[in-house]
Amino acid sequence: MLAVTVAAIWVSAAGGWQAAGGDCTDLSLKALDVMERVVARGDAAAVIGGKRSLRDAVDRCPQINLARLSLLGFHEARRLAAFGGVIERQRPTQQALEELGKLRDGRIDLEIEYAETAIRAAVAAAQDERDELDLLLTHARDLTERLAARSRRAVWPRPFNVLAGELWLEVDRFEEARAAFERAVAADAGPTAIVGLARSLARLGRREESCRTFARLPEDAVSLRYETRQELAECR
Repeated sequence: MLAVTVAAIWVSAAGGWQAAGGDCTDLSLKALDVMERVVARGDAAAVIGGKRSLRDAVDRCPQINLARLSLLGFHEARRLAAFGGVIERQRPTQQALEELGKLRDGRIDLEIEYAETAIRAAVAAAQDERDELDLLLTHARDLTERLAARSRRAVWPRPFNVLAGELWLEVDRFEEARAAFERAVAADAGPTAIVGLARSLARLGRREESCRTFARLPEDAVSLRYETRQELAECR
């Protein structure tokens, strides 16, 4: 439902930017809020691929375009893992990075740099480049702290702890993934963080703790339940 809602909101928001003189409209801000909940619930891929999706949405709100391009770039970078991150398949990811660079205007440059770093970290994970991934995540954490010092947040394409957890899990660094997801759960206990922690604990052989964690997953997190139907089958 949220995936459909954000698409509908975006259609209206994209047509209403002129009245705000290029600033974010109330509809744009509402779309951002819904998008954040969609990602936390594990449904980002559905939004990216849906009708009137992130692929063709247009808005003059810079935060909307940051969210759109970072989600697309991160999605494409994660898809590279199936191919070992080969350069020949990186064009969609590079296009998203190029478009992100064009958004720099001094207002949200730190948020853009964070998004770019997150996407490059996903590419490093796809290539199984653990040392490079570590460096990029360290930089992403630094950007998160710099944003927090300015009362701003690193959100797109993922908040830092969820980002780190997902990418460490991808390269089989399960203890690092567990620690990152534990921090994410302690911060807001979003569905993606809960499932990530449950998966990390399972990979570490801590099955009882994994199932206790998985039991905290909201019933409406349908996509996450489906995606983990085999990996966490004993917890159901």
